[in-house]
Amino acid sequence: RHVTRGDKGLYKCTADHTVGASSDTLILKVLYPATIVSISDSQTVNTDDRVKFQCVAEGNPPPDITWTVNGVRVFSTTSTMSRDVRTGTVVLDRVRTNATGTYVCTVSNNVGESDVKSLQLSVKATLRGEDGSTVVIWVGAIAGGLWFVICLGLAVYFIQRRRNKEDKKRF
Repeated sequence: RHVTRGDKGLYKCTADHTVGASSDTLILKVLYPATIVSISDSQTVNTDDRVKFQCVAEGNPPPDITWTVNGVRVFSTTSTMSRDVRTGTVVLDRVRTNATGTYVCTVSNNVGESDVKSLQLSVKATLRGEDGSTVVIWVGAIAGGLWFVICLGLAVYFIQRRRNKEDKKRF
């Protein structure tokens, strides 16, 4: 018969005989390979955003969870959700464009094969100050430039007008 996860537990064996009875108990632990239950979705974010990836895995013994990006190991934290379930988390504060890549979660527990799943992170470059303050600066610069052109035009107009009056007085 094939053993399943549901077969784990405490078993008691009792033997009755005319000479007497005997019993003993045993704990059956069922080992099974680590598998990824869920992984965060791929994301597209802007520079300076905060990104959080999670990989939830189960197995007995409890799985080891590692994260890599483009083949390089990434710092992650692991937390235990239950006896057989763990979560591996990667947090990236203020991401830069060089954080773009394929993030791979690998889980293993030395029972069977490792399980691997991946996601994509795409970081879009944004210009610094690309918010409301940039608009205010542009509007102010344009308004200032227009005011300068109007003042310059009026000055030229009045200078021309004065010259025309002086020319009329001569004749």
